[in-house]
Amino acid sequence: MDGSQNIKQTFNQQQLNILTSMGLSDMAARVYLVAILATDPPSTDYLRKNLFLDQDSLVEHVNLLSNGGFVYSDVNVHGNGVIRVMDPRITARAALSESLWSKGIYLIEELDLLAQEDEGFRTLCLEFERIFWPLFQARSKAHDVTMVPANTISQHLAQLLSGAQNRIDGITVSPWTPKVAIVWETLKERMTTGITYRRICDIETFVGFGYRINRRDIHSEGVRLRVHYEKPLSKKFFLVDGKEALIFWPNSTGEGFRLEASITSLSVLVNSCIDYFEDAWSDSFPAEILLDDLGSYRRDYLRLVSMHCSPDHQDFAAGLFDYGIFFQPEEQGYSSDEKFSYIRDLKEQDLIIPIKGIADAFSPAIIDYVKSIIVRRVKERIP
Repeated sequence: MDGSQNIKQTFNQQQLNILTSMGLSDMAARVYLVAILATDPPSTDYLRKNLFLDQDSLVEHVNLLSNGGFVYSDVNVHGNGVIRVMDPRITARAALSESLWSKGIYLIEELDLLAQEDEGFRTLCLEFERIFWPLFQARSKAHDVTMVPANTISQHLAQLLSGAQNRIDGITVSPWTPKVAIVWETLKERMTTGITYRRICDIETFVGFGYRINRRDIHSEGVRLRVHYEKPLSKKFFLVDGKEALIFWPNSTGEGFRLEASITSLSVLVNSCIDYFEDAWSDSFPAEILLDDLGSYRRDYLRLVSMHCSPDHQDFAAGLFDYGIFFQPEEQGYSSDEKFSYIRDLKEQDLIIPIKGIADAFSPAIIDYVKSIIVRRVKERIP
């Protein structure tokens, strides 16, 4: 019996139905099943030969799987490499989060807004997790990745974080990783097991993520968040258990970062990240204290919006204030023309500012105000 016959025997119609219901083509679903049932990550050459696919077709199916958060690939410019499966629990939860976020549902208390079709998709995601998590557990988890390209950085980061046993430390500044749902769901799953997640961000990121999103992260999910305010953060990375790190590369100017990275366990690099994080943590300000001041200032900010623009602009501005880069105006009933008009008016009054590194993304113009809060609070603490 040849390899192709062995592969065909592994296909289960229930599994295929779940995968196609999750948005995969029939062949992409078969690629996924081969990958998750393999003892070791299958090579692209193995998949091409045994699924009778040419290189272009295989790349198309792998891209569909990668974009959906099902797999990530280590493939060179010649199309050769291996396909690695993401933790199905994270795939399912990220798919549901992205579906809800796209409809403007960001917080747990808003789940009663779920339409019937959303509830059906939620059930599908839970079934996907139930069926495929045991298969994933049974396979090899060898990971020897060192260089991480931009198109798979979120998947690599999520996979690294999923192995955390004690703590995760991260520094987040713009540009932010794409496909944030798959990273966030991994972090949430780890925190539910009691793992500590400490995160440092700059003021721009704190404002850009939105007031209610930061509140959720701190008070509902347990993120220990601090805001760095005195000088730009010169390193960006995630540390896992003080043993492994994903380190983002600096851009060509040396004043920011690229969405490319390296994963390393070399002690000299990991220890350098540990030292930098602890120093930055000591120099940063607890974000939960800022939330109290921002909650009070929110009313004043929206009053300014009403005064300088119109009361009709308040709801739109509130969406930016509360949800930042996660705000989806179209899903809140705004037409493209209304969105453009509100953004134009708010920009003209210097009430919102562009977010660096993200096209057509804006945040409230409150960065200087947040910094003034920190400076005042720090002075209050000094005897």
